[in-house]
Amino acid sequence: MSEILMDCKYLTGDHWHAMALVRDIDERKCAKEQLLKREREFRTLAENSPDVIVRYDRECRRIYVNPTFERVNRLSSNEVLGKSPVELSTELAPMAVSFTQRLKEVMETGVATQIDLIWTKDGMENCWFVRAIPEFDANGEVVSALTIWCDITERKRAEEALKEQYSILRSIIDSANALVFSVDRQYRYTSFNKGHAVAMQAIYGAEIEIGQCLLDYMTVTADREIAKRNLDRALAGEQLMEEAYSGEELRTRKYFHVSHSPINTETGDVIGVAVLAQDMTERKRAEEALRAKQQRLSDMTVELSLAEERERRRIAAELHDNIGQDLVLARIKLGMLAKMPLTDEEAGILGNTREILGGMIQRVRFLTHMISPPILESGGLEAALKWLGRQMETDYGLRVSFVDDTSEKPLTEEMRSVLYHAVRELLINVAKHAESDTALVAVGRECGRIVIRVEDDGIGFDPDAIEESLTRKGGGFGLFNIRRRIIHLGGAFDVESSPGAGTCVTIGMPLTKNNDEL
Repeated sequence: MSEILMDCKYLTGDHWHAMALVRDIDERKCAKEQLLKREREFRTLAENSPDVIVRYDRECRRIYVNPTFERVNRLSSNEVLGKSPVELSTELAPMAVSFTQRLKEVMETGVATQIDLIWTKDGMENCWFVRAIPEFDANGEVVSALTIWCDITERKRAEEALKEQYSILRSIIDSANALVFSVDRQYRYTSFNKGHAVAMQAIYGAEIEIGQCLLDYMTVTADREIAKRNLDRALAGEQLMEEAYSGEELRTRKYFHVSHSPINTETGDVIGVAVLAQDMTERKRAEEALRAKQQRLSDMTVELSLAEERERRRIAAELHDNIGQDLVLARIKLGMLAKMPLTDEEAGILGNTREILGGMIQRVRFLTHMISPPILESGGLEAALKWLGRQMETDYGLRVSFVDDTSEKPLTEEMRSVLYHAVRELLINVAKHAESDTALVAVGRECGRIVIRVEDDGIGFDPDAIEESLTRKGGGFGLFNIRRRIIHLGGAFDVESSPGAGTCVTIGMPLTKNNDEL
């Protein structure tokens, strides 16, 4: 398609000549159609956009506003077209002037920019994010600027809420009596509170920083390995809590109760770990001091019990070897006097005295056997328990069956005495409280221990209730005092009983390797 620009004719000799200047307008028409098409597309997008769209000419006058502009500002296009921002924003003149200057810069440089605008209207703060884009003609000259306005008021308000909450949370965390920090998947700090920073300085002499690797600060190899293992578990999605310690044992060691929690994205991916550690160093040291004190008390209790058994045997020996023998000797000598001529009165006094001595000799023998029967030393624990069963039938009418596996059970003299008196006390309890006339004593060896069972088929009881009652009333040397003594000496004591089902008490005590070792 051509366009005729000039047409003329002239005569030379016998011939007419014509001259015409033409130009092809196909390219121009195509470009115009493309421009119209883009304009239609722009109008369609702009007029349906939720954002405010405004076009300015080189003089910063509005040459287009979309319907959103009209709705937001409650102004028609006729009221604003051809006018600059300053002309319609007298109350916001300083901001309008600044905004106009930014528009001029865009059109002078041909470079897009972003502008944040904040103003107060009707007592409410309004926040807008503006994108200003230069528009070029076919020759590459800037002819206008297109601005896209996005209302970010609600987002800004939400951010200010979040900032305030973060500030409050940060204050709480910093003032908390706990160490709080977080790391990413490369163990690099993403946050930490003052408590953690102070602890890292005290333990490792480290001045920690955001973005640096936690493990690089940990100069104790064992601490670093444990920390990495726990962080890896949390990065794999596991939440874990444990007691741990950090630092050199004799210099900077501290104890903590530590919680590791995965940090997840909305899609569930683990991007880091949040760690909360409660310093329990003082409590741990107090516990260790208490355990040491309890151990000393236990050692003293053991020594007291053994000393008591030694004193028991000494008293028994004194009764048997000295007092008992002296009484027997005195009775013999009185018998010799009986062979001499005496008056009836003298003979009566002598007879009464001999009867008194006889009773005293029997009581001394009874006390000697009760405190420490001679058979315990001469025949061993098993023989003493068998003899005890016969004595229980004589003294209390309780028939005791005795069972022994006949295995060797080496024990010190003190231990033999402790176990003998424990069984004796248990059998007396059966005779007094079980309402049963039979009992069983079984002795055996199991896994390097002597195990003694005392059973009855009596009325039974509730062990918990009895223990509570004894604790409340102060108790005496009964069932649970026996248990305390056995446990203090390194043994085990177990009671199985219930109302109407009888009672079984089991005592376990480590055996000695020889007669001199406890």
